[in-house]
This record gives sequence, C-alpha cells and structure tokens, in this order.
Amino acid sequence: MAQIKQADILARLIERLHTTSSLTALVPVASIRNYLPQVNAETAYQGLPYIRARLDDIDAWDTKKTTGYQVDATIDCWIGPPNLGDLKAHQIADEVMNALQRVPLVLTVGHCILARHLRTNMIAENDGRTIHAVLRFRLLTSETP
Repeated sequence: MAQIKQADILARLIERLHTTSSLTALVPVASIRNYLPQVNAETAYQGLPYIRARLDDIDAWDTKKTTGYQVDATIDCWIGPPNLGDLKAHQIADEVMNALQRVPLVLTVGHCILARHLRTNMIAENDGRTIHAVLRFRLLTSETP
C-alpha cells in the first residue's frame, strides 16, 4: 500500500477551499487555514470570518484489489461582526460543502480522495456575537490505477 501522509490530505482539502471562487468571495483565502489565529479581546473579530480544516481520525482499509484510508475531517467556520448573521453562516457552510462534496481530490502518491458530507451543526458562541458552523466529512481514499 502506498503511504499516504495526513499532511497531504489536509493540504488538498485546504487547496480546494482556496481555489473555490464562490467561497473565497465570502471568506478571504488568507482566512482559510489549518490552525486558529492568535487573538485577544481587542482583535477577536478582526479576522472573521475564518475557516479551519482538520483531520480527526484515519483508518486503513483494503480489498483483494485495492487499498485506501477512511478519514474523518472537520471544517470549522466562524462568522461574526461585521458579517454576523445566520444567513451568512449558512452561505459559507453551503459553499464549503459544495467545494468538497463528492468532488475527487488527487494526492501525489497515487490516491484520490472522495469526500462525503455527513452533517453540519450551527452553534451560537458564548459571546453572543459569533456563529460557529461545524461541517463533518468522511473522506475515502483509494489507489488510482
């Protein structure tokens, strides 16, 4: 089985989000990343909206003819002032889902990834000003011929 690096999977997810123009019209490319920005009380809302992609679990699978991995991924989106609103949160979540749902991503090690959207949760943060959209995906990788 060709070795897949988790960093490669995460990089492909972020690359897809960076290159989806309908999403980057709502969220700047610089605000789509794999980490959370360091903020304090004065700067907490300056970078909103922003998106973080992360991998949660990775499990190997195989059949007689092919091998691959099943990966659970989470895309977190935070929306707050001045873009506050459920509508904006749902628009961003929809664009993330459309960017990743069942659109193959090619890895450099001879695998492709197919993402299936599992669920989206909308959470009102404790500050009363920020909405947190949590999108969960199941990624299936398989060897390409």
